[in-house]
Amino acid sequence: MRNELVFAALAASALSHAVPKPQVEFDYACNDAAKKLVGQGFAAEDNWKGEEARAFFLQAVAADGKCLVAKLGAARNLSGPELKKVTEEVMPLVAAAPELDKQVIAAFEAGRQGQPARQLELFEKLRAASPHVYRGHVWVAGAALGLQQYDKAIEASLKAAALQPTAGAPQGLLGWTYTQQHKLPEAIAAYQKYVTLAPQEPNSHDSLADAYLAAGKFPEAIVEFEKAVGLPKPPFILALDGVATAKVLSGDLEGARAALTRYRDSARVPWQKPYASRFLAGTWMVEGKSDKALAALEQAIADGKPDVPVQSVYGWLFRSWYLVELGRWNEALAALTEADKVPTSTFNPGQLSYVGRARWQHALRAHAGLGNQAEVEKDFAALKKALEGHDDPDGKDQLAYGEGLLASAKKDRPAALAAFKRCSDQHWQCRVALVEADPAGTKEVRDQFLGIGRRDPLYLVLRAKLLKPAAEKAK
Repeated sequence: MRNELVFAALAASALSHAVPKPQVEFDYACNDAAKKLVGQGFAAEDNWKGEEARAFFLQAVAADGKCLVAKLGAARNLSGPELKKVTEEVMPLVAAAPELDKQVIAAFEAGRQGQPARQLELFEKLRAASPHVYRGHVWVAGAALGLQQYDKAIEASLKAAALQPTAGAPQGLLGWTYTQQHKLPEAIAAYQKYVTLAPQEPNSHDSLADAYLAAGKFPEAIVEFEKAVGLPKPPFILALDGVATAKVLSGDLEGARAALTRYRDSARVPWQKPYASRFLAGTWMVEGKSDKALAALEQAIADGKPDVPVQSVYGWLFRSWYLVELGRWNEALAALTEADKVPTSTFNPGQLSYVGRARWQHALRAHAGLGNQAEVEKDFAALKKALEGHDDPDGKDQLAYGEGLLASAKKDRPAALAAFKRCSDQHWQCRVALVEADPAGTKEVRDQFLGIGRRDPLYLVLRAKLLKPAAEKAK
């Protein structure tokens, strides 16, 4: 009997070594105090608390000046020249870092470089090597969701939840995956569990509000968004654009502008003011008041100087897009010329890629409006070049949309329709272009687009554009 007990004990010991115990974070090359703070930083990021995350990462750096993961964690929550400076200081040190830290840093650098497929690949390697680590599954779920690989996002979220049943972040990831798939009952259920698990996390209420928004439950959405704003100190002002969206969708444009004014007045990091100003411009666009919309965009452009010049460019791009919508082609091209003058030395590669894509799309549409076919061809060639190496879902959507615009400029309706139909339902401009090109055959596309209720001024303006013909017919 004694030998059997010894054998059983040895077998149990071997099993415990074969199956590592679940753990939350990877074993980063930092001292114990810094590791704990890094984990708190990532947990804050899980709940969309960028300022709090940065504070934890900075404390980790103070506890261990050689903790590269902490240094780059702090940099991720910076912008403009500050982000560029820290990144340039840290990246040369990575070659000498342990392999795990190299892989983590490489994955986040792939995201900064605008390479989401590469980022997912690196996260997959991390979690394959350490399937008992919660963090790896969370990162895979988030990256897969960004690439519209919904089954993988769900699988990774469920594994993360199994490893840490009391964590709310996996439920948040599940909820957003279901929202993207238009599975709103499932999304609401996941977010409600997130609220139950993390009632003091503002992002849990903000996320549940998103699902209510998508379901057209605007009063319920506003209640949850306001709960999110009121929970932490400083306030979770990110939820105020949700309040504004719900009010726009409810027809309360003044209420929306009041919420966005609160957002702008409460801004704590440089990008928030120009973002709030762009959103304010969107509310005026929805109302058809172009002078006030353009004035708000002027403010957004000014808000980006000098701390976050990329935000100024976003303002110029939104201005150009809107002027194209108004049929003011030459003014739209002039806005792009102004955008080109903004120094790009502090832009990361992902931002440069986005700016290039948007710039050539707007130029193509403006030149098409002017009937300048030669320039349209040049713009499309430039757009294709900007998309080289970007075969992620967004890149494919952008190419399909560009091909549709080119075909439309050539008056080739069948080719335009075929191109627009290749876009996913995540590319809003392309979906609206499809509906406009084939109103009789796209009722389902139109109805789905009108019903998604997203927190983005571009979406709100496009939605108003689709509703306008119906409103005019009703008169």
